[in-house]
Amino acid sequence: MIPLRSGIRAELSTGYPRNPMVLMPLGQATLEARLTQLEMDLFGEREMARRNEPTLPGIRDRVVRIVSSIYTATAPATGTQKQGYEIAANQFEKFLSGLRQLVTTDLPALEPELEEEFTLAFASSTAGQHVQL
Repeated sequence: MIPLRSGIRAELSTGYPRNPMVLMPLGQATLEARLTQLEMDLFGEREMARRNEPTLPGIRDRVVRIVSSIYTATAPATGTQKQGYEIAANQFEKFLSGLRQLVTTDLPALEPELEEEFTLAFASSTAGQHVQL
């Protein structure tokens, strides 16, 4: 069994949890944090950008800038565009490697643990009740 966030028993004893995140197993929280990081790698730090803070462009932003500047140009790609492409290509390789590991290794490893935790949480929250699924 994987460790749960502290306070789960107290949350379940009151019926429905006030904070559903307390039910999230630590492995799932780690997985979500990694998925959030992958999203930031792909799209950039959108929350910081919304607050007008300087941020580095994400992979998507770099590619969009290159494509939009080359689309109407009649001259060959500039050194800056080529450099942007190299940076985006390197970042995408790392992104894709991390995403593949998450999808093919980490998520399947977490599934049985999540099913077990769901069963335990569901059983304790419905104790004494007739539940039809």
